Amino acid sequence: MDSSEESSEISDGSSDDDNNILQVELRQREAISRALSKARSASWLSLEDVEESRDYRLGNTIWCMCGHCSRMSVASESTCCLEIPEVAKAVGTHGCITLHPGFESVCLNLHSLQVPFYWCMENQPKYLCGLHEHEQYRRIAYRQFTRWVWHRLGKSMHRPVPSCVTSKIRKTLVPESEVSWAYPRF
Repeated sequence: MDSSEESSEISDGSSDDDNNILQVELRQREAISRALSKARSASWLSLEDVEESRDYRLGNTIWCMCGHCSRMSVASESTCCLEIPEVAKAVGTHGCITLHPGFESVCLNLHSLQVPFYWCMENQPKYLCGLHEHEQYRRIAYRQFTRWVWHRLGKSMHRPVPSCVTSKIRKTLVPESEVSWAYPRF
């Protein structure tokens, strides 16, 4: 076999790999598009919609429309803020809910998280029991985001927290060992 045949075979192999990758990505985009179409016609993204596109969402962010989502390890967290009608409405012209001027003050400001923390400690003390300081802040931040968008929730009402929100909260509310400051003590 001469070198021209050898390079031809190598080139053909990479072309097949490229085609396979493109086909997988095309199938992923089609599945996500179907899920988004269903979501747009519903009042909010249902668990079935997320489950339908689960395999295509894990390990990538091609489903992200706001440009601020991260790869998530759980399908239910692999949702963009623009996929959830109530959140998309709150986004307005900001492009992503994490860029909304109210997001930081409602979900990331340590001092504004103290009041809902006190409420939880008084009314649902087990909600934060056994968690590290940063985990308590995160849990309160997720709750604040949900309340900010949906206002009032029942006891068993769970709403999806978009990937961009989860990522921003995780990046901001980190363990004290990773930062040079301390969380305000509740």
